[in-house]
Amino acid sequence: MDDARATGRGAVTRAGWLNAVRKTTGYALFVLSCLGWLVVPVFPFLPMSTAAKAAWVAGALIFAEVTWWLMVLLLGKEVIEYCQRGWRWLKQAWPRRRRGPWAPPLGTAASWPEAASPNGGDAPWPVAPSPPDPATAAPRAGQEAAANPRHP
Repeated sequence: MDDARATGRGAVTRAGWLNAVRKTTGYALFVLSCLGWLVVPVFPFLPMSTAAKAAWVAGALIFAEVTWWLMVLLLGKEVIEYCQRGWRWLKQAWPRRRRGPWAPPLGTAASWPEAASPNGGDAPWPVAPSPPDPATAAPRAGQEAAANPRHP
């Protein structure tokens, strides 16, 4: 009778119970680790000697690291999935620099090809021509040379 109830729908199995305890303990360790990191900046402002402050900061950092790595051991799969989701979101949301058609693939040490550069190899990007200097510019069509007194 006990076996029939234990295998029925909604029954709590030993593996399910252990998984729940593992996750609860892992998340509790995560919270403790975060608290360990959050108290570190508070210690310099407490009325203690410098040696005591240094000892408390070192102890808090060691506590935070130990609880972090214990949490990673318990929640390894969940932490990796969370980090992967965050990385995918960051890659999608972060504005990337637009690369022109003449740019080599990322991660290569290829030099800029001369033919691909619109400036004959001087720069890998198109450079707008500078505006003409009015003092040395030739008169436009329809203008007389005398209209520009600085023009010889």
